[in-house]
Amino acid sequence: MVEREHPQQPAAPLLKTAFGAQSAQILYVAAKGLADRLAQGPRSGADLAKILRVDVVALQRVLRGLVMLGVCNEDGHLFGLTPLGEHLRSDHPDSVQARVILNAEVHHALG
Repeated sequence: MVEREHPQQPAAPLLKTAFGAQSAQILYVAAKGLADRLAQGPRSGADLAKILRVDVVALQRVLRGLVMLGVCNEDGHLFGLTPLGEHLRSDHPDSVQARVILNAEVHHALG
């Protein structure tokens, strides 16, 4: 079977830029505590939703977005941090957590 390129593949860089704000928002959610919760190891979306007191369906969407961004991986129903995602933890020696939060709360604040 011959794999064909997706019809929108040539426009992928443009679409990636167009949806950059959504990616930034998803990274913000991870930086605001989700990454720290995943520091202890992979967890299910339902478990994380209960701990964080958020809607499980909405959190699952965020987690899958983080998978697409390479921040998390998904193994069955468990989500964990990738080496890239580790940089969103508050205790990582090369953490970018504060910069991601600053970007969302100050540079892109809705007001």
